[in-house]
Amino acid sequence: MTKFEVVFMTSPGIGHLVPVVEFAHHLIDHDPRFSATILTVTMPQRPILNTYIQSRAATSTSTNIKFIHLPIVDPPTPDQYESSFGYSCLLIEKHRPHVKQAITNLMETELDSDRRLVGIITDMFCTSMIDVANELDIPCYVFFPSTATFLGFMLHLPILDTQLTTELAKLDTELVIPSFANPVSPSLLPSIALEKEGYSWFLHHGSRYFETMGIIINTFHDLEPYALNSWLDDQPPSTVVFLSFGSLGCLSESQVREIAFGLELAEVRFVWALREPSKAKFALPDDSTSLEKVLPNGFLERTTGIGLVCGWVSQVSILAHKAIGGFISHCGWNSILESLWHGIPIATWPIYSEQQMNAFEMVKELGLAIEIRLDYRKGSDLVLAKEIERGIKQLMDCDDEVRRKVKEMSKKCRVAKMENGSSYASLGVLIEKLVTS
Repeated sequence: MTKFEVVFMTSPGIGHLVPVVEFAHHLIDHDPRFSATILTVTMPQRPILNTYIQSRAATSTSTNIKFIHLPIVDPPTPDQYESSFGYSCLLIEKHRPHVKQAITNLMETELDSDRRLVGIITDMFCTSMIDVANELDIPCYVFFPSTATFLGFMLHLPILDTQLTTELAKLDTELVIPSFANPVSPSLLPSIALEKEGYSWFLHHGSRYFETMGIIINTFHDLEPYALNSWLDDQPPSTVVFLSFGSLGCLSESQVREIAFGLELAEVRFVWALREPSKAKFALPDDSTSLEKVLPNGFLERTTGIGLVCGWVSQVSILAHKAIGGFISHCGWNSILESLWHGIPIATWPIYSEQQMNAFEMVKELGLAIEIRLDYRKGSDLVLAKEIERGIKQLMDCDDEVRRKVKEMSKKCRVAKMENGSSYASLGVLIEKLVTS
């Protein structure tokens, strides 16, 4: 029987450590195939952490949980931080190479084909370990030991940051935070977030949550139903259009504004993954950090509750959601296959490479997509708001024939992967060639 290992990375705070340990026990009790390794940061000035760990290790009835104390690192120097929170965040970052080494040692000495490492679960303030997970090609999740409302604030902070004209502490108006049913006075936010250094760290961590496979929250639905019902979950089936232009796709500021105007004219619900050119040569586009500079004035306020503008998102997760009814895509082949798998019609907007051939095939050859553009060489010409409006309306109200064909192709996608399906059979032929050549 295959067994599964999960590695937890904790912050050096007792209020963070305890819920992580409790969750690890719940996970193992729920499924005995799992075991857990908990990596801890040693802080001599916080002896309660070691006392707690020793107590749990001595009294635990499970042999499937173990603690690893990471090596002590040189602490941040006083000129590098302004508060104990800044000190802790920097201290955690300094442990990154030791975390990578500890996980590498675990993989080399204790794991094999019968016991697999299936995930790294990192604390809400240990987001630098997302880089370790990526380097080791291991799925990463965030463990959020606080409330869903607080998580909502952290996730909303990157958007709020683009709207602020002054520091949070100087605001004299209440904040609209999606996870709260009522407006929130800035004075009620964590005091750390009202300080310049703390605010920067909160913004940094909240932005990185979007890079993980998911977030585990220390709460339950009946306690915080409003905060846990995300915006997409509240939308009727097949009513939301998803806009994403791929890992390399970014548009000019003038084109971004035309899209925004087009969305408003179409009066449609939307999720828009908006990215901007990277400042580094040959680097991938970045999540847009200046939404107020590229979007029309007041756009975010006018579309509150109607749509979401975000950075990188898990495209597969969005396309799989029941609320999504259409996809405006650059027509990368991966995106086309993902949309067909989930039965979501595409409106074509190729940007580079072979995407215009893909768009032509989808629209003209197969009749599986709606055309906004087919030729990216016309990219010097803006796609105007009215044209975008028409494309969106045609996509979301596309005739029964296009939607029927997409749904039918979705079924064929799944059959192809089943035993005796065409892709399944082709893979078998390849394996036979590999093992006999």
